[in-house]
Amino acid sequence: MQVPNTYYNHLQVLDAQDGVECLQIIDNCRVAIGLSTGRIIIWDIVLGKVLLRLHNHQGPVKFLELITCDITGTLLLSAGKDDLINIWDLNLTEPLKSFVLKENFKIKLARQIKKGAFYNQITLLCANTLLSTVEINTQQLGHLPVIKNVVKSVNYSEVVDVLETDDLIICVAANSIDMFSKEWKEKIGLTMKSEDKLLLFDSNSLYSCALLVSDNSFAVGTSTGKIYIYSAKIGFSQKTPLQEVQPFGSPVKQMRLAQQVWIVAMCEDSVTFIHTKTGTCSYQQLFSVSLRSITLSSDHSTLLTLCMDGTSLEAWNMDDCVLSKKFFARELTYEGYLGVHEDKVKGVEVVSDGIVTFGSDSLVIVWKNKHQELLKMIASVRAGISHQECC
Repeated sequence: MQVPNTYYNHLQVLDAQDGVECLQIIDNCRVAIGLSTGRIIIWDIVLGKVLLRLHNHQGPVKFLELITCDITGTLLLSAGKDDLINIWDLNLTEPLKSFVLKENFKIKLARQIKKGAFYNQITLLCANTLLSTVEINTQQLGHLPVIKNVVKSVNYSEVVDVLETDDLIICVAANSIDMFSKEWKEKIGLTMKSEDKLLLFDSNSLYSCALLVSDNSFAVGTSTGKIYIYSAKIGFSQKTPLQEVQPFGSPVKQMRLAQQVWIVAMCEDSVTFIHTKTGTCSYQQLFSVSLRSITLSSDHSTLLTLCMDGTSLEAWNMDDCVLSKKFFARELTYEGYLGVHEDKVKGVEVVSDGIVTFGSDSLVIVWKNKHQELLKMIASVRAGISHQECC
């Protein structure tokens, strides 16, 4: 079958054989893939080679997150349906540490908490209604991290997201926002002092998503289609938002920050550009299908939209924050062609000059931007290097 010409071309394909549950980009060459059987594959997306196969979960791997460590470098945190949390050295096949924080603690997200301009070995783990911090101390046992007891737990309604500035940890729950200042104490580590609580103005709505706009402000979307932009400063006592964006008519499901100036907000069937300073809507694109997710390319020149049922993926130019079709709606059901998903797409991640998709068909595919390859070729020729030498 002849495959339509697009601006993207598949580079590598991995048949994971088991169902793919989650994916985490490690660097420009490697990705970690969590499978339904409890295995984790570390895959070189440039060479198309499996580097490691990790297995310590007794059920599906539901979550993967990177942890930056001063001594060992990058570590991988995995959480499974079996409630087990593992920390992996990406050069070893056995976990450095395995632990269960709490029975039925179904991890929803993890954030590494910064200390000033540097990463500290504190990871914040979040379940649906529980927030906990765990310290990974690399100083006591050389290069082996030690998991300390839970430092702090806070009960919430369902946690939506956790944001962090240099001074604050902002916990966005469905019905409120809690702002904590970070304090670092010798022999105790991180403590979180409550600074403020922001409640919804509309009792009929819930917070649905959150986005850190800058170190001084953040945005939250609601189930009624409103977006509020709040100050993120310690001692901020005025609970009214800096900006309030008018309702879109359907819940705000996701937000991305483009070029530090625009909030790209996704609702059920639309994508809207909102100026972070004025709160004005500059452009809106309507869709004939429901959307599942939006993703920005690394250079913020392209917006990828994935439909709710996972059968189509679209890429859009973002010139002057106006969307124009970059390539057609790819119906991801072409059979007999290696490199195209034969079933629904479950997720999209961004690498330096392309994207990685994974689907219900157990395939993980790297799509390379053809124009990036062309630009590299032109640059090499201009430098006096032949195309053969370049490749």
